[in-house]
Amino acid sequence: MKKYFSLTRGQQAGFLIWIVLMFFFIIYLALQNSKADFDVEIIPADQADFLTFKPDSAQREISYSENKPQKQIDYFYFDPNTLETAGWIDLGFSEKQAASIISYRQKIGSFKQKTDLKKVFVISEEKYAELEPYIQLNTESQTTQNSVLQNINLATAADLEALPGIGEKMASRILNYRNSLGGFYSMTQLHEVYNLTEEMYQVLVDHFVADASTLKKIQINSASKDEIDKHPYIDFAATASILKKRETEKIQHLNFLLDEKIIDQSKLNMLLHYISFED
Repeated sequence: MKKYFSLTRGQQAGFLIWIVLMFFFIIYLALQNSKADFDVEIIPADQADFLTFKPDSAQREISYSENKPQKQIDYFYFDPNTLETAGWIDLGFSEKQAASIISYRQKIGSFKQKTDLKKVFVISEEKYAELEPYIQLNTESQTTQNSVLQNINLATAADLEALPGIGEKMASRILNYRNSLGGFYSMTQLHEVYNLTEEMYQVLVDHFVADASTLKKIQINSASKDEIDKHPYIDFAATASILKKRETEKIQHLNFLLDEKIIDQSKLNMLLHYISFED
C-alpha cells in the first residue's frame, strides 16, 4: 500500500527545526509581556516633592527650642531654706524643678551648708557654680537649732515619727537597733539601720545628737552568753573566744580577738564603746 503522508528525512529535519523556533518565539513573547507589566514611569525630580523627607512637628519643635535664645537670668542673694517656688523660677528653674527643690528641702529639714544644694538632683554642677556666690544661709537660725538638739538615745517613737519622712516602720527599726546596740555613740551609726536613706539621715541629724554618756555597756567579765552574743558587733566566734578566755583569767582587753583574727581593728574600735572591764 502506498504511503501518502510519509516524509522524507529532509522534511522531517525541517519540521523539527520549525517546532524549536516556534518554542523559542513563544518564550520570547512571554518575557516581553512580563517586562511590560513591571515598567514604572520615571517621575521628574521637580514633581517628586512627596518623596522628600520632611521632619515632623516634634522634630521642628526640638530644633526651634535648641536655637531659641536662653532667657537672661538676673541673679540675686537668697536663702535656700526660705526661698519659695517663684524665687526658684526667677533663678532659672522650671516650675517642676522648683517643686523638686522644695520637696527635697522639706525631707531633710533644711540646708545646713551651701554645698548641700549639690545633692538636689535638678541642680547640676554648672548651675550650682552660678548660684554659689548668691547663696546666703541664715547661720543664726542654724546655731539656735543646733543648741536644742535632742539626745537620740532618749528619743521616743513619737519623737521620731513626728519628723518628715520618718514613718512608724522606720521609727521602730531605729529604736530596735538602738536597743540592740545599747545606744548610739555616733549619729553615723544610723547608716547601719536597714533601709534608712540619706534623706532620712539628714532629717535625723538636724534634730538629734548622739550622747555616748548614755550608752548601755556589757560587763564582759560577768555578762551571760546571751547578753554578749546578741550584740550586733559580736558574732558567734567572738562570743566563744570571750567565754573561753574568761574561764582562765579576768578579761582586761579584747586584743586577743585581733590575734585570733576574729575581728578587725575597725570593728574592735566600734565594739569597745559598749564594753566594760569592771567586775
